Amino acid sequence: MRFMDVALVVETAVIVAVIATVPYTEVDWRAYMEEVKGFLDGELNYHNLRGSTGSLVYPGGFVWLYSAIYCLTKKGEAILFAQWIYAGVYLVTLAMVLRLYTRAGLTWRAMIPLFVSKRIRSLYVLRLFNDCWAMLFLFAAVSFIAGRPSDPAKRSHQWLVGCLCYSIAVSIKMNVLLFAPGMLYVMLRTLPLRRVVCYLLLCAAWQVAVGLPFLAYNCKAYLSKSFDLHRVFTHRWSVNYQFLDAEVFGKPALGQALLVMTLATWVLLWRTRWASRTYLTDEEAYVLHPVIADTRRQSTFARCSTTEDEQKAQRHAVYTSVLLTFFEANLVGIAFARSIHYQFYTWFFYTVPFVLAHTMFPRLLQLLSFALIRQAFEVYPPTATTSLMLQGGFALMLLAFLFLGHDGLEAALPRNTRRARRTEPKPGQAQVVGGASGEQ
Repeated sequence: MRFMDVALVVETAVIVAVIATVPYTEVDWRAYMEEVKGFLDGELNYHNLRGSTGSLVYPGGFVWLYSAIYCLTKKGEAILFAQWIYAGVYLVTLAMVLRLYTRAGLTWRAMIPLFVSKRIRSLYVLRLFNDCWAMLFLFAAVSFIAGRPSDPAKRSHQWLVGCLCYSIAVSIKMNVLLFAPGMLYVMLRTLPLRRVVCYLLLCAAWQVAVGLPFLAYNCKAYLSKSFDLHRVFTHRWSVNYQFLDAEVFGKPALGQALLVMTLATWVLLWRTRWASRTYLTDEEAYVLHPVIADTRRQSTFARCSTTEDEQKAQRHAVYTSVLLTFFEANLVGIAFARSIHYQFYTWFFYTVPFVLAHTMFPRLLQLLSFALIRQAFEVYPPTATTSLMLQGGFALMLLAFLFLGHDGLEAALPRNTRRARRTEPKPGQAQVVGGASGEQ
């Protein structure tokens, strides 16, 4: 059996044991049920949809999804049944993640960190956060968009399904927008302008569709509540800045500085990492004619389509490039987030080992970065020490993928092929034959 199959069987047993032996913890579940009950009772004004923890602050997709869950769980009272639903969400998400790792060519060693967090299991099956559903659809979107169809013409069809899944994820929780810079860049490097516009309109159409009853009743209330970009989270529960005074944490200047750093780092990524990648194979580029063409394609792949190994490496490099661009965009947004709560761990936990594995960081430093991040989330409540650990882990991670990235075609080639390519003369270079130099 493959590692992925064995891991899923073992993890299923672990999740069953967790649900059977560890008590459920009430955090937001009751509030979710109270919020959608108001909707099911006929309330369409977002200002009036409230739960025990405050106003409803999630988009329309959340309302429709949790209305269905409300009915399935007997008005939210059948919590054990809800836990089994979330167990399914957890295992399907994990299966998609393992498939992404496997198709990217990573070994079981790179996947081991995915199974060492008690916090992740707890967030899914003991605390029942809506973040879990958002990430389920996000990983589905990434799987479709990065997938390699046998027919290049079908590449754009996978984008259609991927964009729909992505918009569903955003409509459940808008944190998924942190993936948007990477997604948009890959879209521009992959699709012609007409399709880019169509798929962006599809994303917008889904948001309008799920929010239509609320938009029609009170548009301002819906937009101000479900897409509020100015919310300030409680300092007490913020995992990332406990070493700051609560007064400093609440100042607008901190949020503005972090926003500038986020935007600057995205631009740096675009210029130094994303622009150097290739997102289509030669065959796909010939069919699709993307908005931003790969100007390096001719020189980069001039000698890379003659052997089966090199053609396979090209497909592998394209697949990995798409995944890394999505994941890196999100990790930058996370690293410079003003506030990170425990449930936000689901937003990025599964992507950290993947990104670190595609850097030239020594294995020990990769493990250190991951371990610091993990430990910060395993400790409750958050402390100044755990926040410093988290920031240290983020700093190592950013250093690794911003300046020491190791991906692309050359990294995807088999070792013997890379060695042979390094010994080949470059175009126009003289070769030495029998001790004499001459033009070939």
